[in-house]
Amino acid sequence: YRIGQIYMTANTQLMEAKQGDGAGVELRENVERNDPDLGPGVYTKKTFHIDKRFPPWLRMIAPKSGSSLEEEAQNSYPVTRTSMTLPLFSKFKINVRTVHCQDRGEQENVHNLDAQTLKKREVVRIDISAKDKGKEKMYEEDTADPSTFVSKKTGRGP
Repeated sequence: YRIGQIYMTANTQLMEAKQGDGAGVELRENVERNDPDLGPGVYTKKTFHIDKRFPPWLRMIAPKSGSSLEEEAQNSYPVTRTSMTLPLFSKFKINVRTVHCQDRGEQENVHNLDAQTLKKREVVRIDISAKDKGKEKMYEEDTADPSTFVSKKTGRGP
């Protein structure tokens, strides 16, 4: 899984870059780092240039500083911590903590939440093998589509 995650992240960035519209991801830092809370892993800092994704009327009025999204992540598999900010809005910040567990989502409290927070929590199940009718062109070839991929080397896959 760990190798697959790295591959899919790199592949998505490559697909973004191929669009040639000036939007995409700028990898500003990618270093191995021992995080005091998560342990050894890879720290990345990225800038997502999103202005080309805006409608033309919004591009005309939006300041250039508002057209990027900053991401900092510490990937210390099986735990990843990600923070996203918009430079234009100093108080805007999204923090995501991801835990990869070797099960099918049966664990009740993987984040060790207290009882009050656990009551507020909502679990959303995502089936990565389900076809999304709106994204037929997401994969350039069948070898990258996880719902159809079969490894030539190991024979694993659907």
